[in-house]
Amino acid sequence: MAARPAPPVPAPTEGAPAGAAAPAAARARARPTAAPPDPAWLAPLLGPGDVESLEAAYDALADGPPPPEVQARATKALARHDARWREPRDPLDRRSPDSYERLAWIYAAWRRIDPTHRPPPERLAPLLDNAALVARGLGGDRRAGGRLAEALIEVAPDHLGGYLALALVGDDGEVDPGRLEEGAALARGQGDLHAVGLLLRARGLALAERARAGDAEAVAPLRALAREVEGDPDLPWPAVTTVLTHAGEFAGPDEANRWFDRALLLEPDHPRARFGRGRLRLEAGDLAGAEVDGEAALALAERDPADAREVAQAAALLSGALVRSGRPAAALAALERGLALPGAPRAGLALRRVALLASTGAPASDLRGALADLARRLEAHTPAVPDREDRARRIEDLRALAAGARALADGPAPDGAAVQRLIAPWYVSDRLVALDLGW
Repeated sequence: MAARPAPPVPAPTEGAPAGAAAPAAARARARPTAAPPDPAWLAPLLGPGDVESLEAAYDALADGPPPPEVQARATKALARHDARWREPRDPLDRRSPDSYERLAWIYAAWRRIDPTHRPPPERLAPLLDNAALVARGLGGDRRAGGRLAEALIEVAPDHLGGYLALALVGDDGEVDPGRLEEGAALARGQGDLHAVGLLLRARGLALAERARAGDAEAVAPLRALAREVEGDPDLPWPAVTTVLTHAGEFAGPDEANRWFDRALLLEPDHPRARFGRGRLRLEAGDLAGAEVDGEAALALAERDPADAREVAQAAALLSGALVRSGRPAAALAALERGLALPGAPRAGLALRRVALLASTGAPASDLRGALADLARRLEAHTPAVPDREDRARRIEDLRALAAGARALADGPAPDGAAVQRLIAPWYVSDRLVALDLGW
């Protein structure tokens, strides 16, 4: 049998040495491919796995899990961290590697690295039972508490622990009210009316803060929430009064009056409801009714002056009703009561006092003293350096107001027209509130 002829050898490329005929593509295929670099979050996670490294991994994986090889290494590290964790003696001890905060971030990062992972119930139960306590206790850092609560909701979306933690730290408008609505629906499904009340109350507070900050889209859901709680006889009354009084600020007179009346029926000593109804009465010309509500609100604020907004609102309401009733001396006394309380700068009340004295022809010594007190309050509470770039202009304006008040107080008998020119740009509600609360 004839031998099979050998295959022909390809001719070398012109100018190339013999034996160099392998195509360039084949040589490229033979070259090993370099492994992609590790993500920046992986090395810290493979080490001690502290809270910062766990949070970094959680944030970095918002769009999906990592490649399989990275996922395997990260999962092994998280399993090691989880196995070494022991239940802490103090649930609020953030310094311990066995803190509940660290365990929460272990499971939150693990969920994003491997979405199929589910913590064992015996480990998850004490964490979720302490979730609200831990989130509330994060050194007063609402943002940290809110992030932790959101992470726990992602780890255990069918458990109320994360939602209740969010409710306790999210009453300043920073959280998503929709999350709180999800939690309230979950609580209703579980028949937990106490949790429903806490979550709806927090949602009302968050929506109200957004509305006060100028978010017009928060007003309609806030009023809808008020109508919902108004018609639910089973809800705890603190949730009902809180939602109704905050929503009343953004409702028409008829609806607002009904909500304030209902809140005061449930809680006669509710300062915000007293102020809200008194304001409506003042606007409607019911001076006697406004005086009654203003006096009640200020008396409540004197008992507990912690809420600077409520103190300022109550004193201003009572003073305004008394001025319109032709009783400037009593109006001045109402402002003095608010100014005597400790806490916030209350420079808005001090400015109202200056305006009242200037408009009633008070003795120069009284007006000079009021101007000096306004300057003192502004000087004591105006920061030397703005904490944010957008506040620089406001700080300049406050310094100008303080300097103007000081100059009028230290000069000859203050001129009423000069005083009015100084304070007129500030005599609008939002700027007065800012002066009362601090900046």
